[in-house]
Amino acid sequence: MEENEPENHPNNEVKEIQRICTQSSPNIDANYRLPTRIKYLFQEARYFMIKSNNFENVSLAKVRNVWSTTRANEIRLNKGFYETKNVLLIFSVKESGKFQGYARLASPSNPKKHINWVLPTHMSQKQLSGIFQIDWLSREEVPFSKTNHLVNAWNEHKPVKIGRDGQEIEPSCGEFLCRLFVLDDDCPFNEIIDKAKAGPPEYRDRDISRNHPSESRNQDNYCNKTVSYGESSYDEYRSQYHSNRTHSDRSEVLLLDTLWTIMLNSGHNWNHLVMEIVYSTNYQLFI
Repeated sequence: MEENEPENHPNNEVKEIQRICTQSSPNIDANYRLPTRIKYLFQEARYFMIKSNNFENVSLAKVRNVWSTTRANEIRLNKGFYETKNVLLIFSVKESGKFQGYARLASPSNPKKHINWVLPTHMSQKQLSGIFQIDWLSREEVPFSKTNHLVNAWNEHKPVKIGRDGQEIEPSCGEFLCRLFVLDDDCPFNEIIDKAKAGPPEYRDRDISRNHPSESRNQDNYCNKTVSYGESSYDEYRSQYHSNRTHSDRSEVLLLDTLWTIMLNSGHNWNHLVMEIVYSTNYQLFI
């Protein structure tokens, strides 16, 4: 017989969260249950908090099924889109005390499309990413008070309601949070779930090449596409970095150049790793 775990054992906390979160959502009628197929939405998923400065932009996103973010967040979301089946965006307007819904990322960013968002005076449209297409599952609000039992292990175990724009949420916490939302009446649920099960084309191509080496051409196409994206992005950000930092700060650029050269010479698709390093340096100070 297995020994009982101590009361303060980490597994007990996880089990308690699972027990609470698998019950019906506390902010909806007790008879409401999510469709069984929703489980496919949470398979191989990543979750990101999207913080908006105002309700106008979230309302526009809900009507037009699009979103834009900072250039640093754009890199992270594009990486998630290409490397996992599902990327879920959970929206919250700053100081609203609520989440305003969640959506599945349906495309990488498109730099040729732009929306006239309502921006703070210190920001301009040029500082934003291209347009992401998104599929809304719920446009309903969930008060923060209904999420007090959820903490984000990837943000120092702080309550899930706390986080900057683009904060990634630990998967089990992210799933439980999404399960608190009531699906929209007009949500094209089956269509979204079919896409969730399959993943984006780049993900499917990569999976095929792993199982069938003779079809590795798909993998090469995937790498070429993302490296091409990364090269243009890196060149742009490197130029901005040079123009915005002092001479002493530019030693960081030399490090990034070295890493970039290693990636290109190795033939591996490491561009997103390098861009994550860009994100973690002082570059984020002038976005």
